[in-house]
Amino acid sequence: MVSSEGGVDIEEVARLSPERIFSKHIEPFIGLYPYAARELASKLGLEIDEFKSISDLFLNLYRVFENTDAHLAEINPVVVAEEGIYAADAKLVIDDDALFRQDFDRSKDMPYVELSGNIGCIVNGAGLAMATMDTIKYLGGDPANFLDIGGGASSNTMKKALEKVSSHPKVRVIFVNILGGITRCDEVARGILKVSGIEKPLVVRFRGTREEEGSALLREKGYNVERDMIKAAKLAIGMAEERED
Repeated sequence: MVSSEGGVDIEEVARLSPERIFSKHIEPFIGLYPYAARELASKLGLEIDEFKSISDLFLNLYRVFENTDAHLAEINPVVVAEEGIYAADAKLVIDDDALFRQDFDRSKDMPYVELSGNIGCIVNGAGLAMATMDTIKYLGGDPANFLDIGGGASSNTMKKALEKVSSHPKVRVIFVNILGGITRCDEVARGILKVSGIEKPLVVRFRGTREEEGSALLREKGYNVERDMIKAAKLAIGMAEERED
């Protein structure tokens, strides 16, 4: 699907100006041929020197979609500038059920932003990660980072996340906040237990898929595990203040 109305809500374009959206069904066993890419490009009102570039972009985007077992491969918007064509923003959604046949280590691509605080945060989901940092700030604490281990995180992903956050010199306490859906709490717990010699205390909040099993694994080893996010955040903040003193 392509449109000259890039960078906006495509559903609104479909409702208000459906004539500006062009689509082509692709037979998976055939793929996207150059002539089909050129046919789509021809509907966008491009100049001749832009025509080939945008056709090649369509072909490359389809190859990415196919080669990664994606649910969705999107570039929006594409920017046409004097010096060339640029993908200004993009989105790629991989089929989790196909990860086994992709040479894909999620831990290499975990969104991580280092901040100035002293409470390390390991969370699944960008929205929950933002809410976790907001909660810590609201309660008087100071997050040391943003880190999203994503949906369906493996124990190995959790292990690498914990190693990364614990190496941050300003971190005094690590707050692991997991809302189990695709992500299993027991799998996260096993990842924590894979890391030996963690010198910084952990506060873990589990809710959702296999939380009882995950909580039992960690409590058996003496870790702090809570179900309530506010209670867990307050505990982490208090422990961080104690270690600062």
